[in-house]
Amino acid sequence: MIQKFCAADQNEDDIMSCLKSNKNAIDFDDRCRQIVLRRQIEQSQDYRLNPHLQKACRLDIPKYCSQLYDGVSKDKEMDGVVIDCLKKQYAKKANVSRHNF
Repeated sequence: MIQKFCAADQNEDDIMSCLKSNKNAIDFDDRCRQIVLRRQIEQSQDYRLNPHLQKACRLDIPKYCSQLYDGVSKDKEMDGVVIDCLKKQYAKKANVSRHNF
């Protein structure tokens, strides 16, 4: 599926994004689709498995959510706690912005 749908010079993160974008294509392999879907679920539950989120939130994660992952083993699943923390911070900032206008 990688050779069929993605550019040969893409890095690992971009390949995953490419596969996600194409997973609903009619000629996409069912087994590969299941793996991509499983990976998406994992990425939605643990920010460490989502390189794009890590990069985009590299300043906010330690600023707002470090108490949630400090001292946590790298093997332990985060069960969405850091992502939930980021969502709550976003909601707080959106509320403040809305009240200032």
